[in-house]
Amino acid sequence: MTRLAIFVLLFVTSSSLKAQEGTSISILFDSDQHVAKSTELSRLHSFLEDEDCGSCFLVLSGHTDSDGADQYNIELSQKRVNTIRNYIKKEFGCFDVQDTDFFGESKPLNENANNQQKQANRRVTVQLNCSPKKTDKDVTPSEPILIPQDVWSSVVSPPSDGINKRIFSNEYTTIEAGNGVVVVIEPHAFSLENKAIDVTFLQCTSRQKAFNMGFTTQTSDSLLESGGMFRILAKADGRPVEQLRPDAVHVFIPNSGPDDFEGFTSYMDESYVHWEKRDELKPENFSPGREIAQFFDPGEMDIQDQSGTCERDCNLFWCKIKSALFPGYRKRRDENLAACIGSNGDIMRIYDLFKNKLNGEFPDRESFAKYLAENKRDDIMNKLRADVPQIDEVSYYVLDLPNARWINCDRFLGEGDRTTVLVDEDYNTKWDVRLFFDDQLSVMRAAKSDKGKIQFANIPIGELVTLVIVKKLSDVIYLSKETFRTGDTPIVNFKKVSTDDLKYVFDKEQSLGSSSR
Repeated sequence: MTRLAIFVLLFVTSSSLKAQEGTSISILFDSDQHVAKSTELSRLHSFLEDEDCGSCFLVLSGHTDSDGADQYNIELSQKRVNTIRNYIKKEFGCFDVQDTDFFGESKPLNENANNQQKQANRRVTVQLNCSPKKTDKDVTPSEPILIPQDVWSSVVSPPSDGINKRIFSNEYTTIEAGNGVVVVIEPHAFSLENKAIDVTFLQCTSRQKAFNMGFTTQTSDSLLESGGMFRILAKADGRPVEQLRPDAVHVFIPNSGPDDFEGFTSYMDESYVHWEKRDELKPENFSPGREIAQFFDPGEMDIQDQSGTCERDCNLFWCKIKSALFPGYRKRRDENLAACIGSNGDIMRIYDLFKNKLNGEFPDRESFAKYLAENKRDDIMNKLRADVPQIDEVSYYVLDLPNARWINCDRFLGEGDRTTVLVDEDYNTKWDVRLFFDDQLSVMRAAKSDKGKIQFANIPIGELVTLVIVKKLSDVIYLSKETFRTGDTPIVNFKKVSTDDLKYVFDKEQSLGSSSR
């Protein structure tokens, strides 16, 4: 045997043994960040690209430096693991991630004495474990595993499930999205000027859509009640367009209940979409009828007031005389009043919301402001109530959509007696197992009990819920669906179904987002 052949044999043998015993790589992160840098992802890609995913599995562990509180660092390490898991799933879908751990700052590589040492501690360790390669005679047919998206992608394609509209970047745009939801896009919201932009608005306000899209309504440690989940995408010539202003796209969500809803942004946790609270996204309450009534309250106010309040009545003696005798004075006064009304954001919101219902009489904000300036209160109110009968009763949450991510309008479930639902089935990460509340848009993913069974912990007792389990064996999909009250034990009964059956798990139900409030 030649020296070259001996070297190759030794190299291959040592590499095989190393993979069997387990090799690893540490992916590093910037301080207080869970988004991986492209250079680090490239290192991970090179580490995995030549490995046989059929004979290997991965174990991920997340770590932080010592900056920050213990619990915060545990959560940060979990987010870092989720980032790496999602990248592996996207780029190397066949790899099985069998275990994950989130250690926070408890297992440092270095002492955290300086920035260089802290950098090495901010990491996700990816451990590769491989079994010896099998020969053809050793290989036996295996049942394909089910990753939830395998089912969801065949049920619905979210981008085609939305409302599509072509807009121009220099104009106000109003989109009536169904379920009483209205989207308002301000001018110059996107990075292209004077060009057509194709906008897609997506919303999830029902259990069926939440099922299709892999949604829960959970944070890392709490269950939420959703008033709706929303996303906006913009493209020009088929390419994504950047949103320049985070407060330039607004969604108006009908509201008939409590005002304790908050704004959340999405992130992936394993195969499911979870939510993270964002204080800057707290929804604003807006009642068109109240705003228009306040606008017509008696009393004089300075036309130049920067708050947008305007002098509506000419009460002074000389004002009335000049208005009657000098048309030019009356015209200038109306123009000043219209300009002041046009600067009042709340009044202009009424136009943005209802302009499609105003019979096309007002082509833009300026014409609506001019109408309010030149007409009497009773005539204006009669017209608004005739064109928009619900104007006095309807109320909205106003939520900003700051980017292309999903945004959720949620509130935390109130206090009360809690229970744990135990399901007599072994917990399996390859199954889609979720609990859907029947009277509100709340969805939980399953957890693993101490005995390895499916469980849902710390949920309100006495609620009517539906347990849905989907699994896939040998290309056959099985569904179990059981409605019961929390506190009782659900029965699991699998039946063969098609992907078309999964489109109607909840029988084409109506939106739950607003009815529960």
